[in-house]
Amino acid sequence: QAQSDKVLRQFYDLPFIGIAISSPETKSWLRCNDRFCEIFGYPREELLSKSWAEMTHPDDLAADITQFERLLSGEIEAYALDKRFIRKDGSVVYVSMDVRGVRASDGRLEHVLATLQDVTERKLSDAKTQRLTSIHAAVSECNQAIIRSSRAEELFPQICRIAVLYGGMKTAWVGLLDKETLLVRPAFSFGDDLGLLGELQVSIDPDLPKGRGPTGIAVRERKPYWVQNFRTEPALEPWYERAERSGWQASAALPLTRDGEVVGAFILYASETNAFDDAVQILLIKMAQDISFALTLFAREEERRAMEAALRESEGRFRELYEKAPLPYQSLDIEGNILAVNDTWLHLLGFRRDEVVGHFIGDFLTDVSIQTLQNEFPKFKHTGKVDGPLFHFVHKDGTRRLLMVNGQIARDKDGNFLRTHCIMTDLTERLQSAEQLK
Repeated sequence: QAQSDKVLRQFYDLPFIGIAISSPETKSWLRCNDRFCEIFGYPREELLSKSWAEMTHPDDLAADITQFERLLSGEIEAYALDKRFIRKDGSVVYVSMDVRGVRASDGRLEHVLATLQDVTERKLSDAKTQRLTSIHAAVSECNQAIIRSSRAEELFPQICRIAVLYGGMKTAWVGLLDKETLLVRPAFSFGDDLGLLGELQVSIDPDLPKGRGPTGIAVRERKPYWVQNFRTEPALEPWYERAERSGWQASAALPLTRDGEVVGAFILYASETNAFDDAVQILLIKMAQDISFALTLFAREEERRAMEAALRESEGRFRELYEKAPLPYQSLDIEGNILAVNDTWLHLLGFRRDEVVGHFIGDFLTDVSIQTLQNEFPKFKHTGKVDGPLFHFVHKDGTRRLLMVNGQIARDKDGNFLRTHCIMTDLTERLQSAEQLK
């Protein structure tokens, strides 16, 4: 018996496994070894004054009670489960626990024997790996959303949804900065099941309490702000009650920029503390940089579209003016081929547009005027303009029209020849009058 008791005592005092006996009626601890006390951080006397139910994490209590009642009823003799306890310092410890009933000869449950191992490190490592995998997936999905989007209003709802569904966040929202009021107003969100974001008052003014939170600091100082434990951040005291209701344990605020200027922030809430380790922070910063790059592209694309619209409007006005101009207009390429003429030009010389465009301008000149053209065109290309040379154009019916030409060369940004723009004045009647007067 003494040898058996010695073996039991050695097993009971093992330094790597916690052992305790509890009462079936009160659920209080009756006896425990040193390792059991170490795991929970209590002195033995204080630990023995508590029940395992009051030390169990609230989210895990129901599952343990269900199994314990089956043990009491005799339906089972033992059970095993992984669960969380609350240590004396308030931290959470994960344990792998085996529970067995010790019965009297009449079958009555006398004691409950529990052995447990601290698996917190393994659980946290698994959770870290899972978080990292989730954030990787969120960054990838965010980049796909950027490719699919053409405006910030399309992108923002998607990245909020991605952060929750793929990134494992509890809530995500985008706040846009109002430069006049210095408020950061929620514009898009996902996971705000209680609608608490609508109550938020966030400012970037450091003199105001609502400007000293993570979002205000991130936008004001243009750098990410991480909160690993929501309840221990003094600046977040105004939001404690909201965080409690929503299950927010940690948060991240990442500034968003457009063309180098801060325009708002991307805010994430996690349902567990210490959710933003170094590896996760690097990925989220990359995600915010990608979003900011997209905002810059969207802004430039919007500017380009606005410029195109203005150019189309300008071209439309020019075309209307050129088509309805009372003076003949023609545009030539560098070889002297006709690129465009207006209706006045066609009416003056009696041709249809398809009989003119693409043809050499010399086809509509007299031989003498062709020689003039050969003399004037090199000067035109050199100086970039022509003022007042006279050309005899041949009407479709064979008659001649005397036209004075004033023109300008259009060049690209590198100075290369694009086309000529020429306005002509019909001097035929004036010449005829002069000849009659002579």
